Amino acid sequence: HRDLHSFPTRRSSDLRSRAHGSYDQVIGQSRQNQIQLLNPEPIRKGTKGWKGYVVCIFKYSSRVMLESIIMNNATYILSGNWEEMIDLTKAEIRSEYEGQYDRIFHTDNWLSKVQEVLRMS
Repeated sequence: HRDLHSFPTRRSSDLRSRAHGSYDQVIGQSRQNQIQLLNPEPIRKGTKGWKGYVVCIFKYSSRVMLESIIMNNATYILSGNWEEMIDLTKAEIRSEYEGQYDRIFHTDNWLSKVQEVLRMS
């Protein structure tokens, strides 16, 4: 993976800090714990069109996960040239990169769907 210092995100050593409330208040402790079960490497806060998302990469997958810390926003898992994709809006990714992303809604089996997609690399 490309060095994330050049990735258009801000480093976040503490996911709980947000200007409009804590991470726990926004998505809840349960989902935060689920994300940690995936063993993400660096976790960074998204910028540009990805504000409100955290970006996770994984040693065991070539895919990257963009998880919204705001309720009712889907998780995106990007493959292929995700460094280029991250500069686009979600709508642009959906129209220009069909087959190179998975959009996963937060249902009861959210975590198992995410794990399945991450293993597909």
